[in-house]
Amino acid sequence: MIDFGKVDPDEARAKAEADTAHLFRHGRQTENVYLFAVEEEESEATVGMVFFASLRRATPQVAFIYGIEIDELFRGQGLGRAAMLAVEEKVRDLGHGEIRLNVFGGNEPARALYRSLGYEDVDVTMMKSLV
Repeated sequence: MIDFGKVDPDEARAKAEADTAHLFRHGRQTENVYLFAVEEEESEATVGMVFFASLRRATPQVAFIYGIEIDELFRGQGLGRAAMLAVEEKVRDLGHGEIRLNVFGGNEPARALYRSLGYEDVDVTMMKSLV
């Protein structure tokens, strides 16, 4: 939100905290919300995370990826791709027919990864600063 969405850092932090609190309103026991650690295979060190929610009211049933993060030192090693493929497998096991996510326009590395995995643009919001 800060780097690509042009959102004030304090506002971005407050939104992220509120969204996370809502998504995990029952803590670890929250139904239909999945949080996974991404580990580097050799060291088994946690180097990132991915979390998504199952939107069971939608037809077809949809999973929405709310966050994926790979530590900067481990980017470019295929861990993001592996995490996304693992999410796809889990989502299929849940019986869902679709995965959605949001990505900011300027985040080209993420957009390239998602495109290479078969994701398509659905909505595009554009802006022009007049200041």
